[in-house]
This record gives sequence, C-alpha cells and structure tokens, in this order.
Amino acid sequence: MNDHDACRRRIKAHFSGCIASGDETRMRNHLPGCEPCRRYYERYMLLSDLDPSALDARERIGRGLGVLGHSPSAHRLGALLAAAAIAGGLLLALARPHDLGRSFQARGSARSEPALLEIYHSGGGRPFEITRSEIRAGDELAFAYANAGAYSYLAVCGIDEHGHVYWYHPAWTSAADDPESVPIEPGARVRELPEAISHSLDGTRIRVLAVFTRRPRHVREVERELDRARQTDRPLVPALSEAVGDALVIDRTLRIVP
Repeated sequence: MNDHDACRRRIKAHFSGCIASGDETRMRNHLPGCEPCRRYYERYMLLSDLDPSALDARERIGRGLGVLGHSPSAHRLGALLAAAAIAGGLLLALARPHDLGRSFQARGSARSEPALLEIYHSGGGRPFEITRSEIRAGDELAFAYANAGAYSYLAVCGIDEHGHVYWYHPAWTSAADDPESVPIEPGARVRELPEAISHSLDGTRIRVLAVFTRRPRHVREVERELDRARQTDRPLVPALSEAVGDALVIDRTLRIVP
C-alpha cells in the first residue's frame, strides 16, 4: 500500500470515528503536502455536512485525539463530550478573553457564541492533542471553528513577542503573493480546517489571532494593521477589529517551549 492509499484509508477511518491516534497523526502529516489527498479529505467533509447521521466534527476530532472513546454510545455528543472535557482538560478558545488555568470550566456551547476556534498541536511523532496553554517550537497546529455569527471568511495567524507574523490560514509561502482569507461555512457546528501547519518559531510566546470577517481580507492588509497597532502601542484586538470592519477577532496566547 502506497502513502496515498494509506492516507485515504485513514481518512475513511477518521470520518467513521474509528481511527487510532497514531494513524490520525500520520494522516495529518501527509495532508499538507498532498493536494489529491486533501481534495479527498474535503470531499468527505462535504459528505459529512450533507449527512445528518454523520459524526460531528468535534466528535471525530475527539476520537482521533483519544479524548472520546470509540463505543457506539459516544455518538451522544452532548453528555460524553462534557465528560471527556472534564477528564481531559478540553480547552475551547471562545470569542471572549478568559483564563481557565489548569481546570476545565463550562462556558456554554458553541451555539451561544458568534464564533469559536479550537487549536490542536502535534510534533515529534506525538499524536495530535488539544492545545491548552503551551506548544513546542516545532509543533504543527491544526484548527477547527464554529461560526454561529455567519461570518464568510476566516484568517488565522500568529505573532510573537518579536513582532514576527506566522500565517496558518491562508497559507502564505511566497512573498510575491497576497492570498485572501479562507471561505468558511456558517453555523454553530464545529468544522475543521483540514491542514496542519508548522513554522520555525523563535520566540517564547505566540498570540494566535483568528479574524472572522464578512468579506475576504488579504494577508498584507492584516499585517499592515498589526504593524500599525504595534507602532502606536494600541491593543491588537480592538485595533484590528476596527481596521477591518464588521469583524470578530479571537485572541489566544500560547507559551512556546523547547
């Protein structure tokens, strides 16, 4: 079996909720560099959205991460996800500042928030796990979102204490390009952004900013506003929200450890 066949077998297992955590990691390691397999994954995402009996994205991710069990009863997401969250310290980055410390505190469901961002990380062959307060410098980050506010586009970047900006969605690999924020689906259901992305981080902390907007925004435009806010010592979130207009910005600070 070649790498593509193996990845597609893992994608099927992921969407059926029976993937092992090691296979989840191997699948996500393969997807960023393989366009055909990404398209295959996205087709499954579309079918999942159309099938009312399909596993919710949060449950699929939870099973792949080992947060949720593989028993049939695990499909009753409400009670079981809450139980798994309490046991495993599940952390949701909601669209308001808060500090959960080391323990899980209920903050309501995604339906009560206009937007939500969930962050997962993996590195060094480790399975993906839910990001709490820190990541390693070489970790890959993956994201999921909920969009009850019916925003149309999402941009996700990180900025460290040196002012370096790292782009996750959209990917920005050439200085000659100026990509737009990625289109997203409306609704309170949690959906994944399929690629896991790593950067060579050289700071000790990174602020992950998720910018939900009604119309697409270019990465250079966002970076200009971030730079202007830093130069004028304005808080990043209100400055960015005001500059792009009709936007919601989720801000999450993570420690970077060796």
